[in-house]
Amino acid sequence: MNKQIQDMVMVCNTCQTYQNTQTREPMIPHEIVKRPWHKVACDLFHLYGEQYLLVVDYYSKFFELVNLHRDLSSENIISVLKDVFSRQGIPTIVMSDNGPEFSSIKFREFSVNWEFKHIKSSPRYPQSNGLVERYIQTVKNTLRKSMMDKKDPFLALLDLRNTPIDGKHSPANVLMNRHLRDLLPRQLNSKPFRKRIFDQFLENSTNVQKTYYDKKSKSLKVLKVGDRVRVQINPKVNKWHKASIIRIAGFRSYMIELERGGTLIRNRRFIRKCKNNANSYQTTTRESKTSENKTDFSNYRVIRVGPNINRFPDVLENREEALGEAGDRNNVSNSQGDLSKSRSGRVVKTPALYKDFVMM
Repeated sequence: MNKQIQDMVMVCNTCQTYQNTQTREPMIPHEIVKRPWHKVACDLFHLYGEQYLLVVDYYSKFFELVNLHRDLSSENIISVLKDVFSRQGIPTIVMSDNGPEFSSIKFREFSVNWEFKHIKSSPRYPQSNGLVERYIQTVKNTLRKSMMDKKDPFLALLDLRNTPIDGKHSPANVLMNRHLRDLLPRQLNSKPFRKRIFDQFLENSTNVQKTYYDKKSKSLKVLKVGDRVRVQINPKVNKWHKASIIRIAGFRSYMIELERGGTLIRNRRFIRKCKNNANSYQTTTRESKTSENKTDFSNYRVIRVGPNINRFPDVLENREEALGEAGDRNNVSNSQGDLSKSRSGRVVKTPALYKDFVMM
């Protein structure tokens, strides 16, 4: 029975359209880099009517924050990144999302001319670039608290860069091998940066994070070009649209063509493979309902009713016969006293509690 219900749901068009989001897949951590500013992540965020660009180093966790003054053009972002790279150096890898400012031809030319590899995360899947997303939350909360308390936000950002990550090394200490002077009393001539200890900390923290993340994860099957699938366009809305795979865009990333028109790139988590006979359930159901509504009247007998003829004589005769049989059964049971028989023929004896006693 359960298997039949499951098969029915698998081929039901309505059931397939409104399904829950699939479970997450096992984590694939980013490769642990071995030197500062080798790999950076950048993203945009909005706060109090202003647009900001945040650049975070994957190794030291040192970040650069720049106010874009509401100019989100590729030219402005490229100019800001050039300014950051001129101070810290050109990274080998730059991670970003698929925003139009990072997907433009000008940004592609910028990556070629400055000789760095540009990697873009899957659309609607920000956790693949989770480091910068986490730092956006931290920086936004810091700026909010500073403005609410009417404190200097730049001093708060300076304290963030001087805060130790593993209890010993701060982002500034890892990147510059020194502490940045701030308003807190501290010894600036601190101990030198110990790379081996910090590398071991990064590896251990990554393994622990993956262990806890994978507890509620499940691997999904690899899709092929031409597979009929359903895609969840918006992860916040449980509605799946018909589509087909037209190209493998990357690991766990596919380019799909919607049945209604248009192409999208989505992560494997938001793509569900469906059966080819997804509409057969509705067709079968409609046919069965139609056949039920069509009744065969060929075996029915037509009775002509006159003004003085009793209506439904067969029914009345059967009713009188049934009443007569019931009366005979009651007489038999009364004659037998306390004994009676069930439909299967079993003799039923009335308990003494329910017997009729004669009062003297």
